[in-house]
Amino acid sequence: MSLGQKITTAFEKALASSHLFFIPSQLHIHPTHGIAFQIRLAPSLTKKPDGYVADKRNPFLPYDPAMFVHEYERHVVLLNKFSVVKGHVLVVTKEFESQMFPLNAHDFSATWNVMTQGGSQYLGFYNCGPESGASVPHKHIQLIPASTEVDDVYPPLQTLISTRKDQPGTPFSDATLPFAHGISLLPATPTPTTLETIYKALVQHAFRSARLDPGPCLQRNEHVASGVPDAAHPQASYNMIMTREFMMVVPRRVERAFGVSVNSVGFAGMLLVKNEEQLEVVKRVGPMEVLKEVGCPVGEEVKV
Repeated sequence: MSLGQKITTAFEKALASSHLFFIPSQLHIHPTHGIAFQIRLAPSLTKKPDGYVADKRNPFLPYDPAMFVHEYERHVVLLNKFSVVKGHVLVVTKEFESQMFPLNAHDFSATWNVMTQGGSQYLGFYNCGPESGASVPHKHIQLIPASTEVDDVYPPLQTLISTRKDQPGTPFSDATLPFAHGISLLPATPTPTTLETIYKALVQHAFRSARLDPGPCLQRNEHVASGVPDAAHPQASYNMIMTREFMMVVPRRVERAFGVSVNSVGFAGMLLVKNEEQLEVVKRVGPMEVLKEVGCPVGEEVKV
């Protein structure tokens, strides 16, 4: 059975047995700045806690066997218990590692395998730090397949990337995006080590563009291994998104703006809102303005 078939079978079985909750949503397309932003209205999200939660039970140790899909040497692939898109999976470290730790070649190896063998076009992402939209302190990378509802470019940010001719692995910034960031095209068949190298270069590029020190983000700070930063050892936050074509890193200033919580997928051009009021706010101020407020200004030193 292929990995894609394993994901589909596990999802349908977990849904039928009520171990997994599929959250219905209404998709709204909001074109701006050359990007066809996807805004999903999912009122049922009000029943699911968001934000950075460090004191709840670790849902991955042990994980629910009904969520299991596949196993690698150091990671397991699990279904996302609260799925807005069918086939949403998580690549989770078998042993506890902090969600504040940097990604490594082993993480990218398992993630890239799912992206290339999972039978769908995936958006992979990592929410790192207390202002990133992370909700579980155990290291996990998430992967969302393209939705059958939309026949357009996936993810929406791809429209800014598809015409670039930059050398793969070389960080760049796009003037369309009004927040500090780093983007890199990916080679067609990167090794896990290559992906780790590109990721580290993007963290440095993105943080330095906001005049922030990237160093702490690239170190395994044992003081925050439990997922709880303190005043003596503050932890900067950022989001990482990747497809098979590109990778992007965005430093974070705050977790939400205009009352809307934002995680990595927002920077890929996809936002989740919980009610009509939030939907109207995002449409009124514009998705890009929301991202600008939660991100960091370019070329300005900010306190995070």
